[in-house]
Amino acid sequence: MVAQTARERFLTAYSELQTVAGAARKAQIHRATIYRWRADPAFAEAMDAAWQAGYQRWRCEVYVPQEAERLLARERRNAELLPLRQELAAYARSCRCR
Repeated sequence: MVAQTARERFLTAYSELQTVAGAARKAQIHRATIYRWRADPAFAEAMDAAWQAGYQRWRCEVYVPQEAERLLARERRNAELLPLRQELAAYARSCRCR
């Protein structure tokens, strides 16, 4: 087993949690250390890449399925309400014509 450096531990945790404080806590590194490391352009770029990877994973695993479920629920609700809407529209038309 290859031991990870502190920076690698943080980047792994950051891609999972996407917050500096949470990832620093999980990697057992003080949060201020992370901000000092960000002065290194290579680390800042790796940190941005880790955040993007975590965001893409969250989007595919959590957001997209939830959005599909919301759209399906909206379609079901609209299908259930369509006869009522048609009935109310017909009633409104009949009242106007008198």
